[in-house]
Amino acid sequence: MDRSQRCKCRQPGDGIDPSICCYIEHAGWRKDLLRIVNQRPKSQIKIVPLRDFPEHRVFFADEFEAEWPDWYGPNGSASAIEDLNAFANPDGVLPVAVIALGQDGSPIGIAALKAESISSHKHLTPWASAGYVIPERRGEGIGTSLVSALLTEAGRLGFETVYCAASRAASLLRREGWEQIDKVQLDGEQVLVFSRAVSPVGREANESD
Repeated sequence: MDRSQRCKCRQPGDGIDPSICCYIEHAGWRKDLLRIVNQRPKSQIKIVPLRDFPEHRVFFADEFEAEWPDWYGPNGSASAIEDLNAFANPDGVLPVAVIALGQDGSPIGIAALKAESISSHKHLTPWASAGYVIPERRGEGIGTSLVSALLTEAGRLGFETVYCAASRAASLLRREGWEQIDKVQLDGEQVLVFSRAVSPVGREANESD
């Protein structure tokens, strides 16, 4: 996939944090949901906390800068490595990230939980964000696996609901169990706010800690 085929849910250069688009495009979730819901990846992958593999921060920083140059590039307003350092905090508190590793242990995807996303909904937390799967591995169900891991991580932290903001692919979010709870105008574009209950497995994992 050409690097120029960037996120369609928010246009590059609009000054908006790319994580606003959840991970509908970049984690390959759009293709995943056109397949059977909950389909497992064709090839074996491993989902782990970024804090356990902090050496992969540099790799994802390079990927973020290439995917979102207007946000993370030389003239952007954010630092990819600083965000990833925060996602990898050893205390396991927000923000946190999970990553997908291929069979050979190489990093192939990431998704994160952040305390805040859009300014109009600071009262809601946490938010699914920073979703990304390398182009050559999209459409394999990896994005769906990252979603599941994020929900479990949210349960570990004691949350019962996860939120996501997206300007496109509303039907796909609903199909995966997300419920639209609001809609707002952001820079002239309608953004939908979704929520998703944390699975019982996630809450049980938190209670057993």
